[in-house]
Amino acid sequence: QKGEGPGQLSNPTDIYIDDKDLIYVCDSGNNRISIFNEQGDFVSSIDFKEYSAGKIIGINPFGAIILRVDKTSIESSMSFITRAYFINMYSDRFDFKKNLYSISVPIMQHFRKGEKGIALSIPFQKELCWTLDSSGNVYIAESQTYEIQVFSPLGKQIYRIEKEHEPSKILKADIDNYVKEQFQFDKKERIFWSMTIKQKLRVPELKPILEKFFFAEDKLFVLRSENGNKERSFFDVFDSKGKYSWKMRLKISPWLWKNNKIYTVEKDKNGYHVIKSYKVFWHL
Repeated sequence: QKGEGPGQLSNPTDIYIDDKDLIYVCDSGNNRISIFNEQGDFVSSIDFKEYSAGKIIGINPFGAIILRVDKTSIESSMSFITRAYFINMYSDRFDFKKNLYSISVPIMQHFRKGEKGIALSIPFQKELCWTLDSSGNVYIAESQTYEIQVFSPLGKQIYRIEKEHEPSKILKADIDNYVKEQFQFDKKERIFWSMTIKQKLRVPELKPILEKFFFAEDKLFVLRSENGNKERSFFDVFDSKGKYSWKMRLKISPWLWKNNKIYTVEKDKNGYHVIKSYKVFWHL
């Protein structure tokens, strides 16, 4: 039911089901996490004040909850909106225990020309990637670097997974394409703003290399783009100890990989999103 009262939801953004079949729903509208049993009955909720309730990464074997939260702020110059992301560890009662990782990223930039102003999202910004393994170890990385930090279930950093790769710089052509996309339906505005945006836009030096990673069949699958091109992606596969095994291409983008089945969200011939499952066969 939509609303602000106990058990009601305003804008659900994420869902997580634990091994006891409790359902955790992140609600950005009410800025809280609401918990329901498997019948859908409301159990309890946790409100967030300083941060926005983001995404539950997982619950480890010790009952600790790993949660990504964020906080948005405006820089003093008023030119940028910045979002700080935190991956925190909480007790089973959502008492804060430890921060594992944090980054701050400018996500919007404001441009002025004469009396006119416009705000645009900043492209190619770094993001956080994360996953949990069956032992409760937490894997965290920034999308621009191939360096995965691994934390124990108690929150102690235990090792890193690194792999050599060819970095891909952001080129003038990438910025040109970005500006065209922002004004694809308004050529007049594109001509007016183009030079100002190209001169002042603040972007990272490198394109993101990592897209996401997850565990399946006791292996770590790292989805990465080829030369910064997300249209040409592949998986680097590591064993459970972080040793590189092989490279694998897929024509689909897995949403979930479990019990030798891959689940994806794809568009059908009519343009509707549908869930599809694929059976996995290993030929090694």
